[in-house]
Amino acid sequence: MTDGEKGGALLKYSAHLRAAAVPEVDAKAISLATWITTEDAHIWGIMGITDPSADRRVKTADVLGFEVTFACGTRQAMHDLCDQTKKPCTNDFTLPEGSKAFRDCVRDGKASNAILNLRPKKDGGGDEVVRAPFSADEVVVRAYFTELPTKCIKEQKYLPTTEKDEKGKARNGWDVYTNFKDIIADCVDIKEGDAPESLKAPIDEHYKGMLLGNGLPQETLKEVLIDPADFLDEVDLF
Repeated sequence: MTDGEKGGALLKYSAHLRAAAVPEVDAKAISLATWITTEDAHIWGIMGITDPSADRRVKTADVLGFEVTFACGTRQAMHDLCDQTKKPCTNDFTLPEGSKAFRDCVRDGKASNAILNLRPKKDGGGDEVVRAPFSADEVVVRAYFTELPTKCIKEQKYLPTTEKDEKGKARNGWDVYTNFKDIIADCVDIKEGDAPESLKAPIDEHYKGMLLGNGLPQETLKEVLIDPADFLDEVDLF
């Protein structure tokens, strides 16, 4: 949030992403890459940036933020990631000992699934691809979605506290200021590394604060199994 060029208040929106490989030994010791700014229209749409509420009515639920954790293995292994804890599925899991690296698992899984799903034709004229309803040995990519916590910069020493300015004039954009103050009241302070470098602009009298999005798009399935062939159609694994 910042001051507008002609007075009042202005909310500026942006979308960022980053990725990392999950360590095999300690999943919590993950080292994330730096944030990358994106203007991809599809990502902006998912994040809610293309259709936010008016600045004076914007809510934390309007701008989204989430993470996706991918794992690869047989259907049985992916099923057991949840079953081993006897708790609801989460993104905090440990792969079975001896599991392949994600890239190798996806590549090899595409090839092994093609062979696994081959069945002789009834007329004896060669083989055909027939996907079984369930095969414990079929390789799948498991994607688990989880919300990011709501975070913000709560100390706005430049945020106006009165509806009128120093000269007694009505403050332009006062409803935007007060709304922003309300939505950041209960959020968690942003810590070092939480915010992208591109958002760490010099804090001056025009800067009013920042809110990071959280939450998933409506009706998002939190756990999805993806065929390695379909995954490779969208993601180029070198």
